[in-house]
Amino acid sequence: ALLWGLTLTLFSTIACAEPAVSTTNAPAADVTDAATATATATTTDAAASSDSNSAPTDEEILNDPAIKATPALQELVAQCQKDDQISCLTMAMFYERQQKVSYGNYWLERACNLGSAISCVKLGSNLVKAYKNTQQTSDGELALVFYGKACDLNEAVACVIAGRTYQTGNFGLKDEAKAVQFFVRASELHDAMGALSAGRCYQEGIGVTVDNKQALEHFSRACDLQNGYGCYKAAHLYAIGAGVEKSVDQSSAFLEKGCNLDDASSCLFLGQQYLHGLGKEQSTAQAKALFAKACELKSEKACAYAAALKDKN
Repeated sequence: ALLWGLTLTLFSTIACAEPAVSTTNAPAADVTDAATATATATTTDAAASSDSNSAPTDEEILNDPAIKATPALQELVAQCQKDDQISCLTMAMFYERQQKVSYGNYWLERACNLGSAISCVKLGSNLVKAYKNTQQTSDGELALVFYGKACDLNEAVACVIAGRTYQTGNFGLKDEAKAVQFFVRASELHDAMGALSAGRCYQEGIGVTVDNKQALEHFSRACDLQNGYGCYKAAHLYAIGAGVEKSVDQSSAFLEKGCNLDDASSCLFLGQQYLHGLGKEQSTAQAKALFAKACELKSEKACAYAAALKDKN
């Protein structure tokens, strides 16, 4: 999980590149706690007035009175300047606590450039927040730069964020072809939502030529990664045989897995297979059970089927 508790409803993260070994003697949290306690009086006025709109210069950051007053921060700065990404990240955490975002961004960028994917993601997140306040396209563009760097460092969540940004055109940067590239990379990093998004792009021709074989590959991966809707999408392609070999057995297998993962669509269509004997021995009882489950999972169509079969054996 990201240190700042970044929540993204659709994305699972992949471990980022192995960080450099910190040369500081104390754990990052202990150092920042100690530094915060020592430097609070020095930084209170600055924090109360918040960041100015203009970014501070390198000289202003390195000559911050909080650093001059706190040996622990001086040590972190020295180690960060020796390319220790953990020290740079710890400095960013310190300024986060002091609510000095622009100062924190300076240290996040240093950590990001040293290969800290988590720092790249956090910096991108900060720039998105800045964009919401300023509506300056440059903030959005820069956020995408850092999400791209995190993606290059194998942080799948950043790949998905970048993909969705390009797909939706946030910041005025709509580019569906780039979106697909990011979704495919997330899929390759075994991110379920990235795989699902890549599959949809190939199935619907969003940013790429329609290719159901590619779509099936990504939907199957999403299913393997426990995404029930991915199982349903793979089952649907096998059921209709559009661009892939038609297989009722394969379709049923994916629907069963999807239903076991509580995907309503999978339960609904598996119930229809049992009801009509499509690749299954006809069983109204099995169909009713599956429709009931899909109904509990908020499928209105399944509720209608369940109601219609209520008195059937």
